[in-house]
Amino acid sequence: MTAPPSTPESSPPGVNSIRWSDWLAVGALLLAIIAAYHNSIYGPFTFDDFGSVQYNQKLHQFTSALFPSNHSGLAGRPVASLTFALNHALDGENVEGYHVINVAIHLAAALVLMAVLRRSLLLPRLASRFGAGAQTLAFAIALLWALHPLQTESVNYIIQRTESLMGLCYLLTLYGFIRGAQAGQAGGWWVFASVTCLLGAGSKEIIATAPLLIFLYDGILLSGSWRAAWREHRAGYLGLALTWLVIAGQVFLIDRGNVGAGYGVSRFDYALTSCRSLMLYLKLSLWPHPLILDYGIGIVHHLREVWPQALGVIALTGATLCGLWRRSPLGLAGAWFLFILAPVSSVIPVLGQPTAEHRVYLSLAAVITVVVLALHALLGRLSLVICGLLALGCGWLTVHRNEDYRTTAVLWADTVAKCPLNARAHLNHGSAISATNTRDAVAEYRKAIALDPDYAEPHLALGMYCARDPAQHSLAIAEYQAAVRIRPTLAGTHVALGNLYFKQPGQFPRAVAEYRAALRLDPDAAEVHHNLANALKRLPAGHDEAIREYQTALRLNPNLPEVHFELANTLADEPGQFAEAAQEFEAALRLKPDYLLCHYNYALLLAHTLGHTADAIAHYEAAIRQQTTLVPARYNLGRILSRDRSRIREAIAHFEAILKLEPDHTGAQRLLEKARASLK
Repeated sequence: MTAPPSTPESSPPGVNSIRWSDWLAVGALLLAIIAAYHNSIYGPFTFDDFGSVQYNQKLHQFTSALFPSNHSGLAGRPVASLTFALNHALDGENVEGYHVINVAIHLAAALVLMAVLRRSLLLPRLASRFGAGAQTLAFAIALLWALHPLQTESVNYIIQRTESLMGLCYLLTLYGFIRGAQAGQAGGWWVFASVTCLLGAGSKEIIATAPLLIFLYDGILLSGSWRAAWREHRAGYLGLALTWLVIAGQVFLIDRGNVGAGYGVSRFDYALTSCRSLMLYLKLSLWPHPLILDYGIGIVHHLREVWPQALGVIALTGATLCGLWRRSPLGLAGAWFLFILAPVSSVIPVLGQPTAEHRVYLSLAAVITVVVLALHALLGRLSLVICGLLALGCGWLTVHRNEDYRTTAVLWADTVAKCPLNARAHLNHGSAISATNTRDAVAEYRKAIALDPDYAEPHLALGMYCARDPAQHSLAIAEYQAAVRIRPTLAGTHVALGNLYFKQPGQFPRAVAEYRAALRLDPDAAEVHHNLANALKRLPAGHDEAIREYQTALRLNPNLPEVHFELANTLADEPGQFAEAAQEFEAALRLKPDYLLCHYNYALLLAHTLGHTADAIAHYEAAIRQQTTLVPARYNLGRILSRDRSRIREAIAHFEAILKLEPDHTGAQRLLEKARASLK
């Protein structure tokens, strides 16, 4: 084959100028996305959001967010983690701010996609057929892509910001490379492309496919041949290749736990499962119904189960390779769809979710582009009317799908109805309704166990239900132990067992053993270090180790007032550590100024150990303001005040208040009589 001549590296006429129609397209896209997602802002955290975002202590500080825990969905994704830390700093656990950022990222990705498409359609390879309507066609594709209901999971499901943020960086990388290839001085744009690619690598590893896809784009649409692409834009590719080094380091350092071989699933079985997933993604791209949050963890083991889908994947792959050989734009579209999905839908097992709609976020652009351009080639301007109607339909379906995300109970009820054999869906539905409908929740847990006897989490959930009733603690322990037998690496089960043992007399050593088992699995869990310290403190020789565990918990998360309080109490029992105890009491009160018990215990330390009576009086008074019936605080405060003749009447008032609450309080009676006598 003879390569076509290389095209000049310059922008098509007018592509760098901004016209009023460009601003009109931007405004229309903005309004359309806001209209489509206006009812998504108040949807709650769900599914993996709880552990990865809502209860992720590492997001409470920007420095710790840079090093996400291996046991969260943000492992190895510091850029995405930082955006969630920013949300936490601005909004705490108020979910609205998280949704606003997700929608904003989606909007930005749609705008960049429109810019990429406009430049692409004006390139010589496509301009003769699509150049005259490049702006309109780019807008139509970006609009359909942004409003497509298949995107709702990436936008509404908060942790999937990792997908949409990676998608935005992916598109920015391609845009920067195109600008660099068309610029006289490419260096600045290629630095931009390298930086955005690295940022994408810090959001999700799928961007590892970007250098290869950009090379295909270059060879087909920009340079005219693979050889010319490498010769003319080598510097740009070397910059993008840095991403592979970063991702290789992440793969080496981060243990995903459910990714890769060695988990009982062969590569062939997962390849069969991927055939099912890929054809489902293609079908949902063209006909987005039904949409399901969680398809479960089912793996295909026999070719006879998916032979039609396997033939479809073979045909699609063959057509893509043929198109790439011929340097056809259709081959590029096929590569865009398949290559972006390849890291999670090929032969490398991803057992947590072998099928997930959010993975189609960026690949969907290829399908919509082919459909819109095909309609335009066949119908001309009439295609724009059809695209407008499709956009209205997609927008309506997206608004409707958003309603499923309004509560976790509704979302999981929808998932169970559409996927009744999904054990995980039944588990999550049970958890979602457990606060309001205990009986049905337990039934869902038992149904999950019946569907998948080797599924540990329903045993954990059932154990936690039984643990609420002291009469059922033995049943709870049996369920927890079943979960441990099935999945000994589930840290939450060890924590739950430890908590249950902690409540039982004489079981503190067992509690310690379970907390330690949990920390071997997740050493960064500050709350578990706290629980371990509480258990150690109750062992005869555990005092010093308890102090170290409290300190470890605070190193991991210094914003835990209860841990500061417990550490202060422990230090207060040690001669020579009273000043350190006072510092911990003060730290707890800075974080929680209305911490009643902390005010009271700190007052005891100040009054009876450090001799700072004035400060002790202030803390006793703070405790009494919060709970006027707190007799010990009134009694101790009255004793201190009775020593100061100018404040004897205040002491008398406290003793009288105590006797109204406890008429038989002999200490208050005696001190009241003594105080009254001193006034005579």
